Amino acid sequence: MKTKLLITFLAVCAFEISNAQNTNETYQIKKKNFSGVPTSIEFSPNSNVNHENFITEMKDEFKFQADDKLELIKTTKDKYGSSHYKYAQKYKDINIVGAQYIIHEKDGKATYANGKFYSTLSLDTTPSITKDEAITNAMKYCGLEKYRWQDTACENSLKRKTKKPNATYYPKPVLSIAPENGIFKLCWKFNIAGVSLRKAWTVFIDANDGHLVNKISIIKEGDVTGSSTTLYNGTKAITCFYYPTDGKYYLEEYGTRGPTNSQTILTRNLNNDTTPNWGSMTDFPNATTSFTSDPVANQVHWGVEKAYDFYYSNYQRNSFDDNGHDIVNLVHYGNSFNNAHWDPYDTLMAYGDGDGVLMNAVVGLDVAGHELTHAFTEYTANLTYQGESGALDESFSDIFGTGIEFFALGVNANWTMGENIVISSACTNHNYFRSMSNPKAGLIISGSCGNYDGRQPNTYGGQYWNGGGDVHINSGVQNYWFYLLSQGGSGVNDNGDSYSVNGIGIDIALLIAYSNVTFMLTDSSNYSDAMNGSIQAAAIAFGILSPEVKSVKDAWCAVGVGPCSPTNIVNIISSNSISVFPNPSNGIFTISSFLSDKNINLKIENVLGEEIFHSEMLSNSLQVDLRKETNGIYFIEINSENGTTNKKIIINK
Repeated sequence: MKTKLLITFLAVCAFEISNAQNTNETYQIKKKNFSGVPTSIEFSPNSNVNHENFITEMKDEFKFQADDKLELIKTTKDKYGSSHYKYAQKYKDINIVGAQYIIHEKDGKATYANGKFYSTLSLDTTPSITKDEAITNAMKYCGLEKYRWQDTACENSLKRKTKKPNATYYPKPVLSIAPENGIFKLCWKFNIAGVSLRKAWTVFIDANDGHLVNKISIIKEGDVTGSSTTLYNGTKAITCFYYPTDGKYYLEEYGTRGPTNSQTILTRNLNNDTTPNWGSMTDFPNATTSFTSDPVANQVHWGVEKAYDFYYSNYQRNSFDDNGHDIVNLVHYGNSFNNAHWDPYDTLMAYGDGDGVLMNAVVGLDVAGHELTHAFTEYTANLTYQGESGALDESFSDIFGTGIEFFALGVNANWTMGENIVISSACTNHNYFRSMSNPKAGLIISGSCGNYDGRQPNTYGGQYWNGGGDVHINSGVQNYWFYLLSQGGSGVNDNGDSYSVNGIGIDIALLIAYSNVTFMLTDSSNYSDAMNGSIQAAAIAFGILSPEVKSVKDAWCAVGVGPCSPTNIVNIISSNSISVFPNPSNGIFTISSFLSDKNINLKIENVLGEEIFHSEMLSNSLQVDLRKETNGIYFIEINSENGTTNKKIIINK
């Protein structure tokens, strides 16, 4: 039997050791996992570490072995002058699923690094089964009657689309290392799809015994329904294409958008089919430039144009891949289909017509934005569509779907997803699917129409949190974080924590969310990673002591992901009994006590709630040296026999 590494993968992912220190003044390890490997590192200005020498300089911290490798997979730059280098971890040149590290640089020096790295791997990487055996097993586990490559029409359509006579949907397995129940295993990884557009997965087949290790859907459904142009948004300007050969106009555009005026946006009729058959799709010809005969198609075409304009106008992003990739919309998908989805297998979006009982056509403006954002996320953080990373994927689609609605409609936009799509009836509780401002007010379907509870949590692990990791339910936590960050609010969350958030406006909140998913997150990021990434994104844009950073943190406190400020603790002893000077400080300061009792303990935390210092006060004063910490605000909690009080110290070196 081949040896496998036994490692508590779930513990490594789910828990982190905070307040990890090092003796090197050029960097500080902010967090480590339970294997002792850094998950976030902050570098001082005098550090000489950069992405090119990172492995050499940090090899001891990461316990690098000869078979370990970090391979650069993406480089991005933001408008603030920082570069972000995303690396994938490999073992014996085989990719490790969920292991990516990002090194952030400015002026050629690392400022911050974060991600997941798995050390001390020991794994046999010689497979016992062939690629074809893995595909046969995957077909058995997926259980479909027919697969994409077995359908002649699908195969011919792919050849026409790619203009490659040998193109095929037959899977192409590659070796990968993936976790199963806490154990890393050698797997064959590949995409597999049925004839239907909605039946497509990434599968991991054990390369030794052939069993299914994991199966992840690559069809990212919005599960929301929206509006259509003439039904909900009135008459809107669109770009269409004129063909002089037949003298007609089409829902197509090729030369008006993007940095080189070459962006292609196509809207096609799938005619109630569910297969990506390019031969049977039809266009939407029109005798004039006024398209009125198919409001569903009109809505999708206009909505995707607005979504493209949103990303290009605000972030100079050229299509979802930032390289001008064609955007293809297929409307009238299936019969009475109550959904819409992004299909990365065929690089297109498909929209259903609704069943007319529960839902109208699933083609709203926020739906179009939601689905295009799934494509955008795939080409940035590429969040795995499962568990917390999948919930974040869904949430980012809701966030930017809402942002696109405000971009296009202004004051007529709202904070619900898919409003007017859900048909109000005795079976439904309202006419929208999800609410950003009140996640707990999600859609409920009952009675003769079926049984569905779409209520979402507004607090991590709180009421309606789905322990099974439902991506469409647990996305409510970041949705509410974004709403509070934009609009502000106060209250008490499900953990009993009081919160108060000053809103910074939707445009700035969108910028922080965009920077987070584009530059900070990896494929396996969870809610804790999203919090840390958004704080770093806000700090890069506005400064660590900015009100924007404070609002980001306060909003994470509100949804139960981040710590709530120690200043929320009610002082029991007079704050005048303790003095801290100088304040601001260069890192060295004195804490003086005027209390009569001598049994005094104190601790100091950073803005993330991480304890960085603790001590007893053996006399009436104590000198503290925090010069190794970064500039910012720190919270001092003093406990004595008489009670507790809190102070702040600002370090500005």
